[in-house]
Amino acid sequence: MKTIRDLIPFLVIAALVGFIASSAFLFYKAYDLLIDGKLPADYLKDLSSGLIYVTTGLTGLVGGIVASGFGVKPQAGVPKRGEETAYAYKLQGLGSLAVPEKQSDGTKEKIGLYYALTYFIVGAAAVIIWIHLDENAISSVSHMAMAFIGMVIAIVAQFFNTQNS
Repeated sequence: MKTIRDLIPFLVIAALVGFIASSAFLFYKAYDLLIDGKLPADYLKDLSSGLIYVTTGLTGLVGGIVASGFGVKPQAGVPKRGEETAYAYKLQGLGSLAVPEKQSDGTKEKIGLYYALTYFIVGAAAVIIWIHLDENAISSVSHMAMAFIGMVIAIVAQFFNTQNS
């Protein structure tokens, strides 16, 4: 059973790294495919369908990890440090999915913060590119932006729900 507990943090981090890499490449392609500021009708021939599916899937997966991480209840008996807030526990909950159990709560909180910030920055970039390119945005960027917007609703609701903390 210990192997499974060690595998989950690896998969959580691998999902984030894959999300960053595939998103960065997709954002590059969104501008690279333009000819005189217009998206050619046959642009899909220059994109891998796997990249499109993986990027959209990872957008939902990483968003789901953030939302579920914010829903993790703190362990019973965990002492509060100073002015510990419910929001710090939310970040620790997210961080606990990404780091081994042996790490301190401070490390988990930092990792949770970085994980959530990365998701929000990349997702916001997708929305900005979609708005900027308008009808010239490749469909995968618009799908990614819509998946991000949908997940943000669940993430924000879970983050500000302090009844579970």
